[in-house]
Amino acid sequence: MNKRFLLLSVMLLVIMAMSASTAFAGKPAPSPTVAITAPASGATVSGTAVAISADCASGGTGYTVTGVTYNIDSGANVAMSGPNGSASGTWTANWDSTAVGNGSHTIAVTATNSGSKTATQTITVNVSNNPHADLLWSEYPSNCLSCHRAKFDEMYQAVHYQWSGDAPDMLNQPTVKQGKYKNAVNSYCINILGNWQVCGKCHAGRGAEPVATTSPTDTQLKNIDCLMCHNEAYALDRDRLSDGSMGPKTTDEATRNSYVRSMAKPTKTNCLKCHAFAGGGDAVKRGDLTWAHRNTGDSVFDVHMSTARGKLTCQACHKFVNHKVTGKGSDLRATDYAAEVKCSTSTCHSTKETATGHTTVAVNKHIARVACQTCHIPVYAKDASDSTANEATEMHRSWKEPSVSTAAPYHPPSTKANNQIPKYKFWNRKSANALLNDVMTLDPITSAYLTSRPDGAINGALGTKLYAFKYKTAEQPMRTANNILIALDTKYYMLTTPDAVEATKRGLTAMGYNSTDAFSWAITGTYGMLNHEVPTKDKVLACASCHENTTQMSLIGELGYNLKNTQAVLCAQCHNSRAWKGYVAGHDRHVTSKGYDCSWCHSFSRPERGLKMP
Repeated sequence: MNKRFLLLSVMLLVIMAMSASTAFAGKPAPSPTVAITAPASGATVSGTAVAISADCASGGTGYTVTGVTYNIDSGANVAMSGPNGSASGTWTANWDSTAVGNGSHTIAVTATNSGSKTATQTITVNVSNNPHADLLWSEYPSNCLSCHRAKFDEMYQAVHYQWSGDAPDMLNQPTVKQGKYKNAVNSYCINILGNWQVCGKCHAGRGAEPVATTSPTDTQLKNIDCLMCHNEAYALDRDRLSDGSMGPKTTDEATRNSYVRSMAKPTKTNCLKCHAFAGGGDAVKRGDLTWAHRNTGDSVFDVHMSTARGKLTCQACHKFVNHKVTGKGSDLRATDYAAEVKCSTSTCHSTKETATGHTTVAVNKHIARVACQTCHIPVYAKDASDSTANEATEMHRSWKEPSVSTAAPYHPPSTKANNQIPKYKFWNRKSANALLNDVMTLDPITSAYLTSRPDGAINGALGTKLYAFKYKTAEQPMRTANNILIALDTKYYMLTTPDAVEATKRGLTAMGYNSTDAFSWAITGTYGMLNHEVPTKDKVLACASCHENTTQMSLIGELGYNLKNTQAVLCAQCHNSRAWKGYVAGHDRHVTSKGYDCSWCHSFSRPERGLKMP
């Protein structure tokens, strides 16, 4: 009996065990879990050892994590280190991100458990490595050219390198390539003829003069100096060397190597190293662009470029397309990228050029005919409050008078000034700018021979607007026989002897004339468009700053707002002569209320406003 009972009990236990085993075997294994803890999704990573870590678990009791791998962009799986055979833990690996290109990449981590189940988590990271880390100065710029030939080709044809280009906006010989290299004339140093040694210091090249060709050789391409625009420290160190080339003054090889290994997009320092010092010194030429713009926090000095307000870089407005820059001043001849810099864009002041963009209705009525700069740059050549330098700009220079310099480089005497009120002119975006060997004619308004004159008039086509300009003069040599400005030898004057007469004779010879040809001293003048030094909005011109007030500008003078006849005759067109009650009251009644066009009283019309014509 007991033996039978014992046998039955054993059989029952075996059956129960077999049943349990069958039930367990029929249940699917759970999936493991994966949680990537580093790097964070969306993070920017770099280097040869990017840490990847993930917390993984088997997913259920009785199971273990048998292995964890990662892959990049669905590539080969790479094993990660961790507690394989454990129910959970942290697995790690180091990834060499330099094996992929810069940009967006995916990291996928996959865990496998003892039930042969897998789970994967994927994140995206941005790889940003320095591809120049091993470059050598001794191989520059061949090392740049080997990877970026297309960029060299672009830069070679750009105005920043050629210093010349197509000039469709010039009234004077628009089919001739124009620029500061060779043929442009200005009221500063006249022309760079014979003085590449000094003037070429700001050329984006390594010393040689540019050669105009559509098929440059490797030697010509290697004259492009990438670092001038793409490394701040190099730009500050760069100078004319004893062998005539342009390069760093330092001879320390480690420092030189650091230049080619640290490429970056151009900064304000790169741009202002040349553009702020145009004309021979800080703020000399432009009047609204200075070395202080590099890091000033003075928003009244310049609200856009101030580090405390706008924080704009040069490229925020001057967009580059294939190394060609957008925008140029009225006195610049060549057009690089055929687009204008606009104050009102999709990202900046988007409504300000619309009919309702300003809160003041009267201002909106001016938009079609008055440029933003006219009201928003009431004064130029200001001093930045946090700069120890004086940002005065040159208003006149005389090559005739003795130099005030006591040692080379010698400079002609000049008159500089701060806080200047602009000169205002209507401009249709075309300019009459002088070229070398032009026969100069006297301008009746300024009584000067103009080297740059913006074209336009009050009755110009829609698009012609009133702009603000810097106007300055110079005393320069002119050949008596034909009124041609002489490109005096500035290299001789600046580096040898500041003898203007001898420099002029040498200039005559360089231009193909006799050194004994008679010449006289003429007053030239130039207009330069103002675009920078926009202050905070509380400094903007008010209506009374211009209307019936001649302190800022004389509307009824050369600008053309004067009456076309006597007041009595004009009033008689509609009624008897009446006392003029002032600009605001007079225009409110005749223009705003009655809708009369400007041509009822003036010699110009504003058809775009839909007013009543006479």
